[in-house]
Amino acid sequence: MKLVCIFVLVAAFPAAALAAAVDERIESDSDGVVVVRNMTGDIVVSGWDENAVYVTGEISDQAERLDVQRNGNRVVVEVIYPDNWSGDERSSGDTDLQINVPRNSELDVETVSADVSVSGVTGEQRLVSVSGDLDAEDILAEAHFETVSGDIRVTGQNAVARTSADAVSGDIGLNGMSGEINVAVVSGDVRVVGGLIDRAEIESVSGDVNFSAELGPAARIRATSTSGDIRLTFTGNAAAQYDISSFSGDIQNCFGPTSRQSRGGPPNSVLTFSEGNSDARVEVSTMTGDIDLCR
Repeated sequence: MKLVCIFVLVAAFPAAALAAAVDERIESDSDGVVVVRNMTGDIVVSGWDENAVYVTGEISDQAERLDVQRNGNRVVVEVIYPDNWSGDERSSGDTDLQINVPRNSELDVETVSADVSVSGVTGEQRLVSVSGDLDAEDILAEAHFETVSGDIRVTGQNAVARTSADAVSGDIGLNGMSGEINVAVVSGDVRVVGGLIDRAEIESVSGDVNFSAELGPAARIRATSTSGDIRLTFTGNAAAQYDISSFSGDIQNCFGPTSRQSRGGPPNSVLTFSEGNSDARVEVSTMTGDIDLCR
């Protein structure tokens, strides 16, 4: 009779009651490496002034446990799932973690479908997800972002660094970045609002590209697209050698000569000119998309 009563009580509770709360703290170096591994849910990482990694939140009832371990200057936070877990079992909920790390930490986060949000972390960052969104603020050092179907949104403080972002069907937005930028996307749109850019490589297949920044004295800017439109707006100095072409799209230029129609074959629209006295070079090409240059 007691066993029956216990079964009835457990069945009466909502599945969410089975989720396990976590509260883990471990000492860490002020500029150490923090690694985070999780499958689903949300991961929120915040920089703080303590030399410790502090993890709170809840893990899914499908997870076995949360592991928080330190090895030298490296702290690993990992949600452990059963070996035969396929990710499609019914669950009471996702794993949601709030993680505080020292501000100068180097951060390495990998997820499958979990969204990742980072703020206040000034060390190097690597954020990777399959279908989750990636959001990062206060970028001051080298950073790499990669997702398949999620969106990437990054805000920096115009520190000179190298930033790369790759997506398949997600949109990419970079704001407040300086130095070197590398962006690749298939069907998503790209929007870059930067400071002083020394080098930029932007590749898109069907998405549109909007780029706004100041050219460095020896900058190298290259933007390509198959069917998307490309718009480049230069703030401050726009002195450079320009080499612009489109197979079947139009080229508009608001501060220099207009494009001419190619004779004898593609590309149909070509624009080559020099603006000012500079070693900078800007190369833009599309197949069917339009190209706009302005400042």
